[in-house]
Amino acid sequence: MSEPKRDFSFRSPEEFSEICHQLAMSMHHKNRVAMGESSFVCELAEVIRRAGLVFGEGLGNPQVSRGFGAAYQTAELSRDEQAKALIDMLFPKSRG
Repeated sequence: MSEPKRDFSFRSPEEFSEICHQLAMSMHHKNRVAMGESSFVCELAEVIRRAGLVFGEGLGNPQVSRGFGAAYQTAELSRDEQAKALIDMLFPKSRG
């Protein structure tokens, strides 16, 4: 019997965050029971979970929009600076 098809469509940042959270929790579970409790898999699951949170925080944020640019707006940050900004958003000093 095959698994039911999962619905990854989302209609809001909150729904995207929930999808990321569910995927991360599934990865944590599979890591515990079948992947040898890999620290790499654990960290990757956390990146996915945090990506859901960052999406909601960054979407519509004028500072983020300026830094990353848009279709008709040149980014204020270089590609390397964008990568660093995204990492800083994913791993802020004040969030665990």
